[in-house]
Amino acid sequence: MKRFALFSILAALALTLTFCSDDPVGSEEDEFGSVTFNLSGDLDAEMDGIAQFSLFTESTIEQWELSFFDTGQQTYSLTLFTQGENLERPSEGVYTIGNDLTAEDEFFGVFEDLEDGFDSMVEYSTSHEDAGGELVIEESSSDLVSGSFSFTAIKTDDETGEPVGEVIIENAEFSAIPTQ
Repeated sequence: MKRFALFSILAALALTLTFCSDDPVGSEEDEFGSVTFNLSGDLDAEMDGIAQFSLFTESTIEQWELSFFDTGQQTYSLTLFTQGENLERPSEGVYTIGNDLTAEDEFFGVFEDLEDGFDSMVEYSTSHEDAGGELVIEESSSDLVSGSFSFTAIKTDDETGEPVGEVIIENAEFSAIPTQ
């Protein structure tokens, strides 16, 4: 009887190992998209998370955005977006990340530090003239938008608008899927 039980356990283990694989098909990356980037300045970290894209319409203004955030207890949110009328998913190409919300081929960047929770959120953006960078879209389809980006985002004083901090997002690579 012990031999039969041992044989059954070994057979079950062999079947289990047969179906295990390093193939990313069906992985979290496929299900939620992915992003990795380096963060320096006021914060210093190697970040990763999920990546999604979407088109929102409010009244006559449309907003196409790339959204990045970590899973579990959320410690950051990063958004790159463009606004306008009759927007479509951006095609492959190089785009400026800057502070002009009315520019057709320019994205606006926002990084939110949520390490201490939503009530203590610290926002950095490209609204200041010293902020900005570049977004490269390498693939753009209805199922996947992928590429890379780097930019500097600045925290400004609420009263004076003067810079009081900055984060530098570098070496970012992403594969975003439609928001679900």
